[in-house]
Amino acid sequence: MIATLLVSLSLAASQYAGMPVQVSCVPDDALAGYTYRADGMEYIQMRGKYCGALSGILGGTPRGLDYATHLYANGGVSSWAVLAFTHEATHALLQSNDEGRVECYAVHHTRLMMSLLGVPVWAARILQRDAMQQHLYNFAPGSPYRTVC
Repeated sequence: MIATLLVSLSLAASQYAGMPVQVSCVPDDALAGYTYRADGMEYIQMRGKYCGALSGILGGTPRGLDYATHLYANGGVSSWAVLAFTHEATHALLQSNDEGRVECYAVHHTRLMMSLLGVPVWAARILQRDAMQQHLYNFAPGSPYRTVC
């Protein structure tokens, strides 16, 4: 299951960024995820908790739940995972370390990322809206991630 998830995430991130991207899941830590470049390849490492949320979203019916139930049952982790994944892929797309610029772009492109992952349009719209709300709620003014764009 995890191998299928990583292939799906890597393909979507590669399409989004227009270059090869390899995604992996790492143990939970302070970071939602991070992107780095090595040997001409972009690598995204996502926090395990967010990989689990993305897996649930892509599964469509995690543990027998429908999309709507899943999206609202986990306290916003799904939308935060979508935003974090899109943010990390945007580092590759823009080739930028400017967190504000990357976050601004990512907040407005989570729906595109979800469509690349095959999420139904209606669910992608919910995730886009929730990602914007998560962004506003979680970043205080003055944070390098907090942008007005």
